[in-house]
Amino acid sequence: MSGGNTVSVTLEASGKITMSYGALPGSTYAYVAGVSQGGTGNTGTAVDLSAATGALSFGATGATYELFGKASLGDLGGKTLTFVPAGSPTPPTPPTPPTPPTPSPSETVLKLADDATQKVTLGFSFPFYGKSWSEVFVNADGNLTFGAGEGTAVNRNSAQFLQGPPRIALLFGDLNPAAGGQVSTRHDDAQSLTVTWKDVPLFAGGGTVSGSVKLEASGKVTLSLGAVTGTIFITGVSRGGAGNAAGETDLSSAQQPLVYGPTGASFEVFGYKPFDLAGKTLSFVKP
Repeated sequence: MSGGNTVSVTLEASGKITMSYGALPGSTYAYVAGVSQGGTGNTGTAVDLSAATGALSFGATGATYELFGKASLGDLGGKTLTFVPAGSPTPPTPPTPPTPPTPSPSETVLKLADDATQKVTLGFSFPFYGKSWSEVFVNADGNLTFGAGEGTAVNRNSAQFLQGPPRIALLFGDLNPAAGGQVSTRHDDAQSLTVTWKDVPLFAGGGTVSGSVKLEASGKVTLSLGAVTGTIFITGVSRGGAGNAAGETDLSSAQQPLVYGPTGASFEVFGYKPFDLAGKTLSFVKP
């Protein structure tokens, strides 16, 4: 051949023939592509090989072929033709591989004892009340703190909420994950972390609580309250520190999102009034 034409033929014991065409830049000769039984008087009808779908059957007629004129091998460049003896089962079309599912973000379960805490790396810088944090402490009692955890029993009251460490409280109350339920963390992406309390019992018994806190690199905080049994909780955000003081906000009726920063805290205390945030979502953003 001249002009660099490329083709290969594979013969198999089953009678299957595979012709694979590579680059076909052309030639000064005419070509015939296909198969023939040969012999005097053999006749056959030319077919459009490039348009054939699946394997072509040979043997029912004396030949299965296509004739191409000078300077071209037509439209077979880059194609593969398969011929099988007449009567052979048609090879099945390989199924299209399913698209792999997008993996769901994995949950990391925290083994928290009663009144315990665990430090978690955020993986991003989180701005909160004028400081940036790369780590957060997940506390058993339904809250997150920065700079220090609360690994021992503390008074779960407004004074501790306001003047303890900087804090984000989903349900700051006496919870006991060692008795059941689950506390976990999850990275949905590189710029956020979600901490979830699921069916965590109250320390005194009588019910469980569920909900999550999502922190975003923008400083946005989202509290998602699920099913909640019990009433003695504090929900909100606090800058912490001695002398911090702020009045309560009716979170259930406050316009969303709430801006934290102008005052030392945005929060609501429950216990002396019914807890009315179950099933609600609250958003806090920095100024």
